[in-house]
Amino acid sequence: MEKQVKDTEVKKHKKLEVADTYLGLASKMLTIGAALTTVGIWAYSQYYVGSLAIQTSGPIEGLTVKLYDESGKETVYHTDRMKVAPGKYKVVVEGKDTQTSNYPISVQFNQVSVVSHTVQAAPSEQSTEIGFEEPNNADQQSSSKNRRWWQFWRRD
Repeated sequence: MEKQVKDTEVKKHKKLEVADTYLGLASKMLTIGAALTTVGIWAYSQYYVGSLAIQTSGPIEGLTVKLYDESGKETVYHTDRMKVAPGKYKVVVEGKDTQTSNYPISVQFNQVSVVSHTVQAAPSEQSTEIGFEEPNNADQQSSSKNRRWWQFWRRD
């Protein structure tokens, strides 16, 4: 009887060793697969790009370039050269005291796409706002006369 107990214990021990070996191998393969996937995704994001350059007719102070991809995601850059994923984009070029311009562009893999932007001065605020007029002195005097007693903080 003791011999049968020892034989069953040896068989159970061998089964545990085999299971441990298979589980160890599976966990190592999973770890290697995850590492290779991570390296592949990193390489794809680093090297599957195209370049976009903004060429202006003059210097722009406070350059802002907004890129909108086909899904509507906005990315903002403050430089005239950038690396982006290949695809179709809407480029919005803005600058301090310059007019905003929109350009459609298609960026190709491993190529430089150039957007030619003509710098134009921004229109004055009075011409962009419809119906905006500067108040004259008569309007200011009448508004001070219409002041209520509880508006003590307003000055004449």
